[in-house]
Amino acid sequence: MDSRSLTTGEIAMLRPIFGNSIDYSAVTIRSNDIMQNGAAMSVNSNVFFDSSDYKSDFSDRNNTTVSDRMWFVHEMTH
Repeated sequence: MDSRSLTTGEIAMLRPIFGNSIDYSAVTIRSNDIMQNGAAMSVNSNVFFDSSDYKSDFSDRNNTTVSDRMWFVHEMTH
């Protein structure tokens, strides 16, 4: 299982939406082989994506789709 903190690009993408209402330093993005493809879950500042959906940087427009970025933002609302 991979895990990481938010990237500076992800924080820059989220800040116009959430402002300072999120402690960005407390969030961990994790891959999880137990979850089904297309499933994600957010629990206690941990955002879990199926390993096939996990991205090293959801703000990287060269390696993510608009849908990936929208899904990531959606998960951050939880």
